Amino acid sequence: YLSKLRNEAIGLFLTFQGASSLKGFVTDIITGDAATGRLAANIGMTTNRLSAWQLAIKQVGGAAGEADAALSAMTQAFQSYMLSGTTGHDADFKGLGVTLEDLQHPEEALLKMAEASERLTRPEFFARMQRLGIPPSVITLLERGRGATEELIRAKQKDGAATDADAAAAER
Repeated sequence: YLSKLRNEAIGLFLTFQGASSLKGFVTDIITGDAATGRLAANIGMTTNRLSAWQLAIKQVGGAAGEADAALSAMTQAFQSYMLSGTTGHDADFKGLGVTLEDLQHPEEALLKMAEASERLTRPEFFARMQRLGIPPSVITLLERGRGATEELIRAKQKDGAATDADAAAAER
């Protein structure tokens, strides 16, 4: 009788744990969609496109926050230029072929960097990217070149990247 009671207690405990884990999982997804939506709005991207970048970075071994950091760095560089007349890394942006106009659109700036990976030596590309504070996983993605990077981003958009509607629902 005690054995049966113990097994039922363990089963009940595991059921509660499973429900708790599931609740945590759903909460994490909702919180993530809301944060993605807010950042997307702040840097002038759609939630779907930003989410696709996050998923692409995860595929190459990084974390979603690394995509956020790289895209935010482009916005910050543009804002720095508008306030002070310099990005603080003008030579590296020029060496990567990134213009001030590109920096107004963070995604375009990163895609220009992906183009640069096709013409620069790997050490020069890596050094310039590191000086800009670009996370290693983003560098790994961009080293594929522009075409392959864009292809992966498009695939991730289709694979379930969050949408503006998801972000709005998560905010509610």
